[in-house]
Amino acid sequence: MQRKQPKQAQTRNILVIHQLLLGDAVMATSLLAHLRHKYPEADIDVAMPAFLTPLYNKKPYGINAIAYSPKDASSLIKLIRQKTYDLGIVIGDARYSWAAFAAGTRWIVTHAGDYPAYKNWFADELIALPETVRAMPDLMADLCKPDELVNYSDSDWQIPDVDITKPKPPYIIFHLGASSPLKLWPTECWLALGKKLKESGYSIVVTCGPGEESLMEPFAESDSFDQLVKGNFSLQQMWRLIDQATLLVSPDTGIAHIAKVTNTPLVCLFGPGPAELVGHSEFFSNHPARYLSKPIPCRDQPVIFKRPVSWLKFCERNTTQCDNPKCIKSITVDDVMTASLELLEKPGHN
Repeated sequence: MQRKQPKQAQTRNILVIHQLLLGDAVMATSLLAHLRHKYPEADIDVAMPAFLTPLYNKKPYGINAIAYSPKDASSLIKLIRQKTYDLGIVIGDARYSWAAFAAGTRWIVTHAGDYPAYKNWFADELIALPETVRAMPDLMADLCKPDELVNYSDSDWQIPDVDITKPKPPYIIFHLGASSPLKLWPTECWLALGKKLKESGYSIVVTCGPGEESLMEPFAESDSFDQLVKGNFSLQQMWRLIDQATLLVSPDTGIAHIAKVTNTPLVCLFGPGPAELVGHSEFFSNHPARYLSKPIPCRDQPVIFKRPVSWLKFCERNTTQCDNPKCIKSITVDDVMTASLELLEKPGHN
């Protein structure tokens, strides 16, 4: 039987479902904002990995975060029992449309191009990925076919209520870690940058994620760094730390994208990742940031969510395929220092 798309005025219950990591989940804020603008009275549930749900305790855009994992049958049962949804939007892997269908969703939308084809069996509408450069937050918003552009304001998402040991202001955060060793900026570069910025009068806080503590060892021996956060902060605590910082310097990783929602000035260093995809966007156009990326021929794998996109310059190689990441190593200390000073010298950001 052919399914019928509910009219906009009849769309009262909306489900967004994904299994994104931190950075992509933050960029999906654009979709939530545009959904709320288009459907101001609707109930919006977002099924997501459990580790992300505490970030949504303050209910940005009035959404309800639901812990969901395809590996946990009980979470699927809980999702199915929530309510019947009028609209379901699947971000990333189209196979989660099966869960949306199981929840009784009347109309399911995802991006076209996922494979094998069975992943798309329960999707009613496939939105083509753009043929020209478009940032991740904006192409995620395309899934709801917004009626007008919405820009992010840092008042849209309240800071989590958690305590941290607050460094002496003004302070700059160096976040060392990333999802791949190929994204890591060389230690000697961090040490040199820390010395320069310390001499400029800033406190320097160095952070990493759980399991990345070994990255911190060289910094304990230097007097340029005021506080080391060795992977023991929760995401909520990192959020608050970044919110109160004067500047965040980070490789292209999830922590960097938190700066977009706190409106903290950001210098983001791109190795294998695509700055054109996850850097500047229409939605976060008011965010003060510098995205540093050097052209390199081996950034040549044009894929978004396992879907081919001709304009993208990306590299998903691992350490067995690449033992010398020239992409990240080509970014110099002077490059980062110049970008940092440009942001620090802007009115209202020092």
